[in-house]
Amino acid sequence: HQAGIIHRDVKPANVMLTTKGGVKIVDFGVAKLAGVTMTRGGSSPGTLAYMAPEQIRGEPVTPATDLWALGAVFYEMMTGSRPFRGEYEQAVAYTILNEPPAPLDQTLPKRPPLLDSVVTKALSKDSKARYQTAEAFIEGLETVTGVRAAVAARPARTARPFTLLAAVFAVLIASAALLYFWKGRAPVTGGEVRPASSVSSAAPASAVATPLSAVAVLPFTSISGAEDEYLAEGMQEAVIVELGRIEQLRVVSRTSASAFRKTDKSATEIAKALGVDELVEGSVQRTGDRVRVQLKLVRTVPEEKQIWAETYDRQLSDVFALYGELAAAVASRVDPRLAGNPNVATAKPVRRVNPEIYRLYLKGKFQIQKGTEEDFKRGIAYLREASEIDPSDALPYAGIAIAYALFAHSPAGSSEVLGIGEAAARKAVSLDPELAEGHAALALLKQYNSWDWKGLEQDFLKALELNPTDAELRRHYAWFLMCHKRGDEALVQMRRSRQDDPMGGIFYSDTGWILYILGRDDEALIEARRGVELDPENVNNLMVLGLVCLRKGMPDEAIEHHRKVMKLDPNGKWMLAYSLGITGRKAEAQKLIDAMLRGQDAESAFGLGWAYIARGDRDEALRWLEISRQRHAVWVPWVGVDPEFASLRGDPRFTAILTKIGVPDVEPGFGVPKT
Repeated sequence: HQAGIIHRDVKPANVMLTTKGGVKIVDFGVAKLAGVTMTRGGSSPGTLAYMAPEQIRGEPVTPATDLWALGAVFYEMMTGSRPFRGEYEQAVAYTILNEPPAPLDQTLPKRPPLLDSVVTKALSKDSKARYQTAEAFIEGLETVTGVRAAVAARPARTARPFTLLAAVFAVLIASAALLYFWKGRAPVTGGEVRPASSVSSAAPASAVATPLSAVAVLPFTSISGAEDEYLAEGMQEAVIVELGRIEQLRVVSRTSASAFRKTDKSATEIAKALGVDELVEGSVQRTGDRVRVQLKLVRTVPEEKQIWAETYDRQLSDVFALYGELAAAVASRVDPRLAGNPNVATAKPVRRVNPEIYRLYLKGKFQIQKGTEEDFKRGIAYLREASEIDPSDALPYAGIAIAYALFAHSPAGSSEVLGIGEAAARKAVSLDPELAEGHAALALLKQYNSWDWKGLEQDFLKALELNPTDAELRRHYAWFLMCHKRGDEALVQMRRSRQDDPMGGIFYSDTGWILYILGRDDEALIEARRGVELDPENVNNLMVLGLVCLRKGMPDEAIEHHRKVMKLDPNGKWMLAYSLGITGRKAEAQKLIDAMLRGQDAESAFGLGWAYIARGDRDEALRWLEISRQRHAVWVPWVGVDPEFASLRGDPRFTAILTKIGVPDVEPGFGVPKT
């Protein structure tokens, strides 16, 4: 597909297993390349039983056409039967165009529970609702199996010209993007393929090797003292971002890497915990407007050993070029095949920066990330000072926007306050369209503040293109997808977040929350418990675990988790009010409701909607949901898919709230577990 070829005849007979265990797609007799049909004389373009609806109708074919056929192949692998059948060709064509495939529920009980959703999505009659790329199909399979796919090297995404014969020959000898579900994967290392059986399919995603290499950049040390600690943090984050642009390299996010800032663990122990083989360690020293960076690369397999070290001395104004240089150097030492990778910044024009603006920008971000109100005010002051030096520089505005985006889930996050951040984000993007932070802040603020859904997904995707290692932003993107009922895609994104940030419990808990919304409680309970195990003081993790326990018939455990939520965060009393109300403890729930009624913030209004729905009071629940919508509570866009409000679906008042938010209504049974 990356070479512009649509096969048009993917079927079991054209999928071959090699003697070495590889998988190949063969027979390109009816393929299309860049609009040119390569068809044998007298042959029909494809095999009817595996044709997508648009192919039968004679409409233009796309990669999604082949992915339909691949879904049909998977269906047949799982059931022994084709998904669409008939006694004659016209009957087969009719079922493909008009009828769903036979249900998969009882065909193979031992398969991964979510596998059905992957096949169902692939067989969607609307081509736009299917996976649009083979990569997305693979990610869907990885999500449901817990196994990383072993895929042959992808073609480079360049504008290299292909002749017809060369393109066909290249694809004929390339391995297909298929996955061994049941036996594990075959990691590509040094050009050799290990047998799939040598890797356990039960291994956690963070511990499974990637096609080339995985690396973690540990927190940098400030040689010039605590006053330059902000520079050390900024340097670590920037190197991670640049390394993350290399598709063949998995880079652990800064959050997980920074968990080992002060530790007595050995490099080998840290690498094992993060699921990598190499660690980058660094130090930073600033002298006036010059910065000196010392890097070293430590390999931990088969034994712990420093394999490279280098010192760089540059002007602070050239810091962006330095980031790309550092990333390129690290990548080439991690794996020689990554040398000269076109995705790192050294291959792109980079701008110089005003050293004072950059210093204030990093100091502002550093203060804001500490999380207190006083630090927030101090950080904003630094960023505003930077913006006054040169109003045409996008960096300070991006910093201001990110700062206000962090406010979204706090009681101080009013629509008026967050509007300041959204304006700053729009200005940052207009000044520098290639600044990841600007797009990230704009996406967050449009989703949680203005509910400006137009182009929002592109904002997310652009930010993730510029910074693929931003696991937290990817988590928010997953919630965007969930808001629009794209649950399987949301799980793919959450899975990727967990790979990039293996120490982050919230990514497991949010996976559990999405599974809970989809009505998959058994799986949700496993994920939510894992999230609390990793981060037992995170209120989000405790919230979802309590909700799953409620629906699994464990009310005492649920209430215990929600009591801890309120202990850690008094603003979270609404969750306890909900669980108390659901379990019939009305007097206790009423005390919390009375306390929330005294609150004036958006979260209290939203919480009252939950509390009253637990009491069975639809009118009050709807009234407070409307008030929370008016106050732009950040949770409001998800009321449409929340199982708690399933009883309100179809009520014109509830539909009106969703319409004002701009999110789709859902069918009454969406996400409700079958009993």
